[in-house]
Amino acid sequence: MAPITLEKMNKDIQEIKVELHRISHILHEDFELSENVKKELKQARKESPTAKQLMNRKMAQEITKEELDVLNKDYELFYGEKLFR
Repeated sequence: MAPITLEKMNKDIQEIKVELHRISHILHEDFELSENVKKELKQARKESPTAKQLMNRKMAQEITKEELDVLNKDYELFYGEKLFR
């Protein structure tokens, strides 16, 4: 392996600075999603389960019927709707 010179290191650092500047510039730009992408995102969100739905599934597997009833009553008193249907 050839020894690394200060000139080579300096050149590499300068190249990294240029790339970092480009990346920084890109990250600071304001981007707007196209209407097509917005529609696809909206559809994907409809098809994907929410965090609440995932939590409901996981909790339903781990708790007993009696615990579920108590949890449902407490949640309904606090939020006005049942957590589990």
